[in-house]
Amino acid sequence: MTEPTLAVRFLSPRNLLALIAGLGITLGIELRHPWLLAMGTTALGALLVSLWQAARMLKSLRVKRRHPSRSFEGEQVPLTLEIENDGSVPCSLILVEDHFPPGDVWRIRHLIEHPIERDERLEIHYTGECNRRRGLYTLGPVKFTARDPLGLFSRELSIEEFGLLLVYPTAVGLTMTQVLGNGTLAHVGIETIIRPGTSTDFTGVRPWHAGDSPNTIHWRSTARAGQLVVKEFEDEVTTNVTFFLDLGRLGLTGLGDQTSVEYAIKATASLARRAIEKGHAVSLYAVGKGTEYTPPGKGQRHLLMLLDHLALLKSQGDVPFLGELQLQVPRLSPGGTVIVVASASTLDADALLPLVAQMRGRRLLPILVLIDDRAFIKLYREQETRHYEAMGLEELARRLALEGARVHIVTKAKSQQQALLQGLEREVIADG
Repeated sequence: MTEPTLAVRFLSPRNLLALIAGLGITLGIELRHPWLLAMGTTALGALLVSLWQAARMLKSLRVKRRHPSRSFEGEQVPLTLEIENDGSVPCSLILVEDHFPPGDVWRIRHLIEHPIERDERLEIHYTGECNRRRGLYTLGPVKFTARDPLGLFSRELSIEEFGLLLVYPTAVGLTMTQVLGNGTLAHVGIETIIRPGTSTDFTGVRPWHAGDSPNTIHWRSTARAGQLVVKEFEDEVTTNVTFFLDLGRLGLTGLGDQTSVEYAIKATASLARRAIEKGHAVSLYAVGKGTEYTPPGKGQRHLLMLLDHLALLKSQGDVPFLGELQLQVPRLSPGGTVIVVASASTLDADALLPLVAQMRGRRLLPILVLIDDRAFIKLYREQETRHYEAMGLEELARRLALEGARVHIVTKAKSQQQALLQGLEREVIADG
């Protein structure tokens, strides 16, 4: 689009009308010519009426935005603007501009071709794509640009209509990955099962056995059978899946959306989604500046709570990650699963391998997701030394697998989704 020349800008309709008004009134008075005076007066009147309409027409506009409160990276978000004209002047030739910061095209424009009449209400529907990474974004304000019916004057109005949109990290759908395998207890780790136990769901009665609580005796059945009979209840058996996510400052490499921490957070979201789909209870320890704990829970509501948490996490602080892991492992219930997600070079093999052995001894299933942070740009001077001194990625994965852990390696790729699928669907096999 070429820039208009000075002559074109000068000879705009508004300037020509102002010139006609000035010349017509001046010459009409000087020459005492009524037609010239009438022409000038008419042109001046048109200018004043257009200016008056332009000054009033946007003041009566009201706007309200409707949109989902949450979305995923790369997802299309439907938005609706409700626009109402509660004034007495029609609004015409309106250009609506809404600010959508989660997208690459963060200004969404829409031209309303027909006038918005008095007391009229209309809706504009459009979509915005969340091309930027996870996080909390503020939508708005809404900007209006309008012209009077003659197109002589334009006015702008910015309305502070804001809204919040929380963008979740990508949680890829894993189909081949057995997040928990067969678990570490019989029939635990594949899905939630029901077996006789001590919940509140009554299933029937059975003869009394040594060790049964007196509170479970069913006295009416005992009197009828002539022997002690106890009540039996259903008991849900669920594997607890505990995530440990390393958000330490030195574990962050890369820039923008392509960082090792973004890969780690997306891997955590994907595995948590898989575990909850299988009916397991999921908890999270995010270790960075401090330790942020999300208690265990199940179902889609708990998954949304986890994604809310993951969407806002930042890489910062220097709390020792393996120190926190060493502190929490003895507190975990036997039979559960521990999923460690961390940048590979931040893990000290000499400290990690005994922890894996300790997990196995406590009947915990360890799963290690190693992010190949060496493939990203280093941000801190200390990372150069750490990358040099740390055990090689393949050797670390092999030794962890020999110790009884399930190991997955996620490496940098142009498509993060493809990198996650390849890394999380493929397990490192110990060859020694």
